[in-house]
Amino acid sequence: MKKHLNAMLASARDYNLWDYSVFKTCLFSMGVLVGSAFPKQFQKYRQLLAGIFMVSYVMIMTKTLIGYLHYIKKETY
Repeated sequence: MKKHLNAMLASARDYNLWDYSVFKTCLFSMGVLVGSAFPKQFQKYRQLLAGIFMVSYVMIMTKTLIGYLHYIKKETY
């Protein structure tokens, strides 16, 4: 477990400013999505927010998992 945690942290160390901004956008849009489940005035923006969340989530997870696999491969050989 510690090996996998270290690999994920090593992957996150390779983030640049763009990656952190995508990560923050992902977190922000998820928070607004959760908050928009209740008031009526945000209902019309839910699909847009869901799209923003999905795109940013896929981008950040792809970068993290590619870095993780690279780190694990480097540790194995």
